[in-house]
Amino acid sequence: RDMAATLLAVAVTVLAALAPAQADIDIFDPAVYSFYFYVNTHPDLIAPPYYTPAGAAAHWQQYGIHEGRQGCGSFQTKQYLERYPDLKQKFGDNFTAALEHYLTIGKAQGLLGYVDGGFEGRWTVANPAAGFFASTSSRMSGAIDSVVWNNKEMINAWDHGRELQLAVTTLYGECFNPTEAGGNANGNGEATSSVLQTITAAGGVLTTQNEPAYWMLPGQCKCDKPGCPKQGCYPMPSDPSCSAAINTQVTSNYTIAKHVTVGLPGFPTAMRYQADVLVTQAWSHVQVEGPTGYMTQEFQTFYTVSLASGQITPRPSTPCDPTKACGYSYPDPPIFATASGSHAMGAFSKRAPAAYVQFSFNLANDANNTTKWTMPYSFPNVAAGTHLTFDTYICVGTLADVAACMQRLYATL
Repeated sequence: RDMAATLLAVAVTVLAALAPAQADIDIFDPAVYSFYFYVNTHPDLIAPPYYTPAGAAAHWQQYGIHEGRQGCGSFQTKQYLERYPDLKQKFGDNFTAALEHYLTIGKAQGLLGYVDGGFEGRWTVANPAAGFFASTSSRMSGAIDSVVWNNKEMINAWDHGRELQLAVTTLYGECFNPTEAGGNANGNGEATSSVLQTITAAGGVLTTQNEPAYWMLPGQCKCDKPGCPKQGCYPMPSDPSCSAAINTQVTSNYTIAKHVTVGLPGFPTAMRYQADVLVTQAWSHVQVEGPTGYMTQEFQTFYTVSLASGQITPRPSTPCDPTKACGYSYPDPPIFATASGSHAMGAFSKRAPAAYVQFSFNLANDANNTTKWTMPYSFPNVAAGTHLTFDTYICVGTLADVAACMQRLYATL
């Protein structure tokens, strides 16, 4: 036991000596590190002990920085060096030194930690002057898996069903459910069954088109995992029309295309999210979440806002039981905020959906816990080959700023 203690002390001393730069900087500065982004972006960390705040922080300090992993949605040392060739020539693959440079010099100079046009399967668009960034990845087939404002990650990307994305349902609920980011079987993994066909990212504009995966595999039973009321091909109260998948392919031949603009004239912290869904089969009823936004557990204070007056109304935040029908529906659009109101996101469409819906889920751990707003649009008697279009506006900022942004922006439409 004494020998083990001695070896541990020696190891700590050696590590400290090998990384003196880290002692002088805050390697957990939110400009470079977010627990939620770090865990949910790297599939090997979505497991004990790393998916806790302490476990993720230890991994970032011991391995992530040295490996050049991306620690937050708005900055990565690899992209920092790629963007600035002089720094790449100076630091090479010394990502620890690159991180120190950004935190001590680059950040104050307004240098950026992403490559315009994309890099190694990640694409970022931004209004940097407003501290507003949105990004996506090949892993999520172009679905937005990170929105950052004022150095706080807002989006939960725990699995391929989260993100800020679009999804389609028909008469069969999740049993026929093309989903932009991927299918349920993709889980927390690196791969997606959705097919990213085109993507561009330049300045503040992102465009994507993909063929979305069906949420369930062909023949998959709805209740095939722990937590279902009973195992087998039975519907759940939350989705009574679905017992087993009716799709016969893993990936649909529907297409989801979108054009996203970050930062609008006169509204630097607003995003316009325009989308087009091609439905390739005739249905008597189609519903599209156009879009839906899953947020981190920090955004558990809910409001609605009157677009006419800007008045905000607090709403309940009771967590859902995922095995039961749940959620709250309102005619006015939602704002999700942190408890202090320092960070918030709100969304609306000029062509309002039947209702704006909010959910809160307390699940297995801090990285998995999530809240959700969605805009479900229903369409009767949809012919094969129909294009369904959506035009959504999203504001970020403080709670008060978001309410004002939504009211003013709505008045201009």
